[in-house]
Amino acid sequence: MMIVLVVDDEVNIRKFTAVNLSRRGYKVVEAGDAEDGLERLRTHSAIFANAGVLLLDIKLPGMSGWNLLDAMSKDNDVPKNIPVVIMTASVMDANFNTADYPMVVDVLVKPVSTDQLIRAIRKASGRMENKETNYVENTGRR
Repeated sequence: MMIVLVVDDEVNIRKFTAVNLSRRGYKVVEAGDAEDGLERLRTHSAIFANAGVLLLDIKLPGMSGWNLLDAMSKDNDVPKNIPVVIMTASVMDANFNTADYPMVVDVLVKPVSTDQLIRAIRKASGRMENKETNYVENTGRR
């Protein structure tokens, strides 16, 4: 079963996401900020390494989503192959350079429709199924 970690400080967005993904067979874990999200990634690293997707808001209290991505890349207890879907209300954040973050599969601009959410998670899930190939293609290393 695919697991999705939803990191967003807006309770309504986490609930909308959890309901829509759970109805489609995904297990959903929620975190209200980046620090909690990072801790959940560490605690469940084996699960996320094999069947996980991170759905990440950028504008978070304290540590931002960008800071979380940077922390993930430096933290030896967090798998490096977790596909990430960014959710942001900022068009500026939606136009970032993906070369800096090869784990980012898609960027969604809020408000997000159910169809957009499901398509992005399926895209990330497909990448997870081919994670070794995609990781090499995106980073040039294993």
